Amino acid sequence: MFRFGKRNNLSAALLLLMTTAFQACSEKIEAPELRTIDVAIQASIGAPGQATQVSRYVLTVSGPGILEPIVAELYYSNGFLTCSIVVPAGPSRLFRIEGLDRTGTVIYSGETLADVETGSEFVLSVDLYPRIPMIKVSPMNLETIQGDLLAMKIRVYKLADISQLFVGLTNTRIQGESYLYYDSIIVNPYLEEVASVESWGGEGPEVYVQMELKDPELRIVDGDGYVEIATVYYKTGMYEISPYETVVFTPSLIYMIDKEGNQLPVESVLVENATTLLYDYWYRQIADWRMEARVNPSEIYDGSGNFLHGTARGTEVVDGFYGAARSFNGKSDYIAVPDHVLLDFQEEITISMWVNLGGYGRTSLSSLVCKSSGDGPINYQLMIEDNSDEDDYATVYFRYGNAAYHIYRADIPDRLMDGWFRLVFSYRFGDPSSALFAAGYCYYPEKLPGAWETGNGREPAPDTDGDLFIGRDASLTHFFGGMLDEMELSDMAWSMEVIYYNEYDCMR
Repeated sequence: MFRFGKRNNLSAALLLLMTTAFQACSEKIEAPELRTIDVAIQASIGAPGQATQVSRYVLTVSGPGILEPIVAELYYSNGFLTCSIVVPAGPSRLFRIEGLDRTGTVIYSGETLADVETGSEFVLSVDLYPRIPMIKVSPMNLETIQGDLLAMKIRVYKLADISQLFVGLTNTRIQGESYLYYDSIIVNPYLEEVASVESWGGEGPEVYVQMELKDPELRIVDGDGYVEIATVYYKTGMYEISPYETVVFTPSLIYMIDKEGNQLPVESVLVENATTLLYDYWYRQIADWRMEARVNPSEIYDGSGNFLHGTARGTEVVDGFYGAARSFNGKSDYIAVPDHVLLDFQEEITISMWVNLGGYGRTSLSSLVCKSSGDGPINYQLMIEDNSDEDDYATVYFRYGNAAYHIYRADIPDRLMDGWFRLVFSYRFGDPSSALFAAGYCYYPEKLPGAWETGNGREPAPDTDGDLFIGRDASLTHFFGGMLDEMELSDMAWSMEVIYYNEYDCMR
């Protein structure tokens, strides 16, 4: 079955669909004896109002042995575009996707060749691009947390060869009918080589970029009429939202002049908005274990409101970073949280905790938190190792996957581990470059250089049916020796800007 990502990947799929790529995953063989494959396609179009110029999407499959092209329309339902078709197995199947407006004009299109074989799995990727003059903002659909630094790219497509171009970008917050202030504008370095460029912001949400060619022999747009103009950055930590709000970014083409000095009409250039769904910090929190001793000292209370309480097996209540913490003896202490659907993450994850290794000597490879199915698939696991007195650092690992695990590694220098320190890991499953370890104190966490040591991080996260363990893994091994406090899980990947912004632990 082709399934174009999951929730976050689906949003990313639309972003890629409208700009550079369309992602999918494996196929399911329904009837191999017929040498045909039932292909179910599911793709998100993001929040309502996205892809405003496109009224219908059409998939066409052709290739050797397919006498008539197979055509299917993708239908909108509950935020998804869906269809199901039967594709004969064979080589060089051409998959083409088109987005059309109400008049039948193709707005976006793209295609790719793939060999369809029974009994095999493969990933289908289709690059789609605007096919008519357009100015747009990317990413087209984004979900993030308050405090993040948004990067919105202004791009134009299919324009004539021009000598002058003047564009703008504004935004509107749906709640309160206010707006975000921009932080900075970074113009495409290529444009600054070929044109005289000015960029500035208005007193409100407006930003502008104006350019004029230095030499008529040069080009602002490439031969296909495309250029990325600038990236506009917005800080989102300037106000409170509850629990979320929508921000709409709208580009504008103010004027363009060709190389003969004629002002070209801008009305024929389509405008595509971008929408950001901005959540407050607490709304995307899944669990918040503060390690406090309440009426029952063995109960580990979840303060998120999701009632994902755990039970301590051993451990000692000690003074923590904030209030009480839990001390683990490295031999038999751990905390168990019963399996729950909320504890399995399929799209994005952030794990944050305060750690103290002091007084426990060196730390052999041990598990801080693990969600898995016994000795089988691992949804996520953080491990730490500090078994040398000579190297001046500890090593942290993030591990997930089925039989072949994907392992991301980073090193924490000793200067960041004096007493209590905060350890954060965030990741968008299937996006290797998104993996991020950070460590440090209160207002000074640092991003740790890291790399995939095993695997490549491109696989989706497996579902697991085991309990979540804090202080050991699911195999009753790798017990942790040290202290833990303020452990929380979020279903969104934090950037360093979010980590900086949400240093709430230091202010309680």
